[in-house]
Amino acid sequence: MKARKEILTAIVKRAMIETVTDLGQFGRDEAGRIQKRELEYAVKHGVLCKSKGGPFPILKTVYAIPGFDFSAQREQAIAEMRRAHMFDLARGTAKYFPWVDFQKVS
Repeated sequence: MKARKEILTAIVKRAMIETVTDLGQFGRDEAGRIQKRELEYAVKHGVLCKSKGGPFPILKTVYAIPGFDFSAQREQAIAEMRRAHMFDLARGTAKYFPWVDFQKVS
């Protein structure tokens, strides 16, 4: 009989508490590949879900608990960046930190 693979690993638990965003760091070394496989295994078994979103201008793959509102998280991140940009405009430092358009979630 084949042993069951553990689903609730450290990276999966972290994704259940706070989201985990794949910035491309998974897969660079053996530890990264293992973490990505653990996340994908948890998605396959319904423990996590994944979608595009995140607080970055370019959409990234985000892992979270089922039922997580990815679009609301994305809108909140964009609102926070707009608020920070308004401070930059007020301080006159916007030329050093220009506004970058965010990709839309479709």
